[in-house]
Amino acid sequence: KTPPQAGVSPEKHLQSKISRAYDKLVEAVSRFRIPLCPGGKGLDLGASPGGWTQYLSELGLEVFSVDPAPLALGPELMQRVHWVSGMSCDEEVLERLRQVAPFDVIVSDMNQLPDELARSFDGLIPMLVPGGYVIVTIKLSHLRPTLQQNRGYAKGGQRFINYFAATFPQLKQIGNVKWLLQNRNERCVAFQSD
Repeated sequence: KTPPQAGVSPEKHLQSKISRAYDKLVEAVSRFRIPLCPGGKGLDLGASPGGWTQYLSELGLEVFSVDPAPLALGPELMQRVHWVSGMSCDEEVLERLRQVAPFDVIVSDMNQLPDELARSFDGLIPMLVPGGYVIVTIKLSHLRPTLQQNRGYAKGGQRFINYFAATFPQLKQIGNVKWLLQNRNERCVAFQSD
């Protein structure tokens, strides 16, 4: 259960969350002990409908949210949020992000197979500040009965981590992969840059 913000009643807090994903990021930040400070800059990949963006914005970060679909956030939260329409690997999206980088934290709850997800960070990790954080949910689609035909390809949580270790030596994994209370067929991993 997510603790309400100071001055917000528990009832209003629970009604104001955009999605269940909000609680996933709250738990990940707590379990990995990631200090996110107001005034920082965050990048949310696969952001729609906006649960992770909402949490980062409520913490006082300026958030750049990348997704082809619009966010479902109210105007009070959008004051610190910049929606970037498109995919994180699109050159025009990368160019826009380079103009506003660096980022203190990059988060992703994208629904992609692990191998595709890992490659989607290729142009983004260089935009992370030294000491910055990456928090990623790895979808384990092979656990879903409807996607078992993808079993060999999708069973790639460890391949995701190995790709990050080989491609981004400046990133160090924080602890172990976590199965968060809000995770279903997915796991969460976090990294910190040197």
